Amino acid sequence: MERIDDLLVLFYDPSKKKHRDFAEDLGAIGDDAERLDVKMVRFQADLESKRKSGGGVYGLSHFPAVVYFEGGVPNVYDGDLAAEDVQHWVHEHKTGGHAVKVTGAMLEELKEVS
Repeated sequence: MERIDDLLVLFYDPSKKKHRDFAEDLGAIGDDAERLDVKMVRFQADLESKRKSGGGVYGLSHFPAVVYFEGGVPNVYDGDLAAEDVQHWVHEHKTGGHAVKVTGAMLEELKEVS
């Protein structure tokens, strides 16, 4: 199994049309993500089950949510839910022109690991 250093995860509720539409739009940036060597995955969860899902682990308060794992470190996207904006955000991370946003739950997890 290969190690994935850069992973973009969409947490979303597939029962909601807005979430499905955003997931579809986000899939359209896949070619650009591939050029940047970023893997993309979708994680289906609803708000009721988020505590059992990755959403609860990473302290996400709403769906859809986008988390970019850069070298294993989670970064929460907090901009507009537009695929082009997410694409620009990921590109900034890959080129070093970014600030990292973490939730309290993420910070605690990072403290435990170090």
